[in-house]
Amino acid sequence: MAFSFLLWAQTILFLLQFLNLSPDSPSSFCAADLQENEDAISSCDSDNFKEENEINTISNIVTEPLQRVEWSSLGPQFAAEVAEKDVPVIITGSDYTKNSHASSWNLDSLKAKIPGQMLENVKRYPSVPNYMFPSDMPMSKDLDMMKGYQPHFSRHNISADAFFQYCLGEQPSESHDWLQTTQDSAPVLSYAGNLFVWPELNRDVFVKPLVPLREVPEEPIEVRTYVWIAQKGVVTPTHYDYFQNFYHQIKGKKHFLLLPPSTYPDLNLYPAIHPAHRSAQTHVNMKSHKSDNKPQNQIKAMEGILEPGDLLFIPALWFHQVSAYNFSISANVWSEYEPVKKYQTALNDIRLPYNAEYAASEQEFFFDDEFCASKVQLIRAYIMMVLVEFTHTWADNENSSRELLVKDFVFAQLFQRRYAAIGKSLVKTEKAEHANIVLNMPKDALPSHPDWPRFCHDNVEFSQSLQLDNGFALHLMQSTISDVQEVFRNILDLAGKDRLHILLLDWIENIIESAFGARFVVQFIHDFGSC
Repeated sequence: MAFSFLLWAQTILFLLQFLNLSPDSPSSFCAADLQENEDAISSCDSDNFKEENEINTISNIVTEPLQRVEWSSLGPQFAAEVAEKDVPVIITGSDYTKNSHASSWNLDSLKAKIPGQMLENVKRYPSVPNYMFPSDMPMSKDLDMMKGYQPHFSRHNISADAFFQYCLGEQPSESHDWLQTTQDSAPVLSYAGNLFVWPELNRDVFVKPLVPLREVPEEPIEVRTYVWIAQKGVVTPTHYDYFQNFYHQIKGKKHFLLLPPSTYPDLNLYPAIHPAHRSAQTHVNMKSHKSDNKPQNQIKAMEGILEPGDLLFIPALWFHQVSAYNFSISANVWSEYEPVKKYQTALNDIRLPYNAEYAASEQEFFFDDEFCASKVQLIRAYIMMVLVEFTHTWADNENSSRELLVKDFVFAQLFQRRYAAIGKSLVKTEKAEHANIVLNMPKDALPSHPDWPRFCHDNVEFSQSLQLDNGFALHLMQSTISDVQEVFRNILDLAGKDRLHILLLDWIENIIESAFGARFVVQFIHDFGSC
């Protein structure tokens, strides 16, 4: 026991020295074709979203047309050739789209291929209250965090027959309250389906030519093929995907607005633990941007209209907003993006710097003050030590200390841009006197109590309360940090600094959530940068 405590004490002293802290210093927490189609573009904000989201709308976008490339100018490995340039492009006159059986899809043929099947998660526009939050996202279980969020669509299940009948303007064969129309308006529907469950349709899509590889990989890569069916006026809000994307327009027209990864600070992404993860909180008004405007602090974007037979390449982590000008059918092939695959695989294999049995538990932090202080200090130092290596990627002038640059980066990009419009009301800005002020409260009352303490404490002595794996020592902490830094160095080398920042910020959120629970992520981030 004495030896174990000595190792733990050495580790804490190392972390404190690195952060230039002393054991008596404050700890954290405890306790032109475009113009004529403009009228077809619809806004994708809901009234609730506008009221709660203070980030509002981007109006300083300057766009240029998406580049169009003739199929005849590309080589036999056209997918790899296009993807290596890492810029969106529309391929026209493609033999691929001409020869693909999917090119002949229409509502009648789709209806014949999948009769009597059930379509899950059909989207209805505008939203109705019974929206289904993704249950696997930690924040979706927190009603206080979710009460200000109302997406512009809601999700429903409906038979394929009834869905196609509705899209064809016929009376659906089944009745749903959410499908009722009024004299002034009618719901608009869209469906995105994984073709893995529809083999009759999957056989029509030639997948292999759209996987951007020069040679057969040593290990299999994940490939997903989807069908997209949308009525006129459907808008997919600005978001990014982790995959390389080849998008085949089959029927109708769609407008695409694409923004590079470097625009992530302007888009104010939803938190990594939010049901709308990977989407922008900031609304990109598709009617507000004009190529001939010259606003200050310009945000450069690309836009174009996808017509039947066109093939669009969207690089991984490029933001895109999509609008259906008329009834539309599309198919796409997503394939793994190597830097993201390495990132996800490596971080799944790297242990956290504490025993898994001491993962998130809202009560334990406040019923054991020393345990809380030790763990918070550990996680805070862990994040700091990983990030200090990358300050040069966001700071042009590193006159400030690297620790201060990290704190400013986390506070600005996570608290101010991701969380301020969502969880600001839950953040305490005045430090509570001590965690013990809530010890006698019922456990189920703790999260919303006005005296809930911040992540700041004075004169906390570290103890062996935090039970760590046998043999945990300074070299193990250093090794863990080194492994994580190597993962992010690979991201920087392969994908650039902007994709690095997006994934690095996601990692920080997930580390905090795994240690303390979703409720306390916003308070930890706030206090990390302000205490």
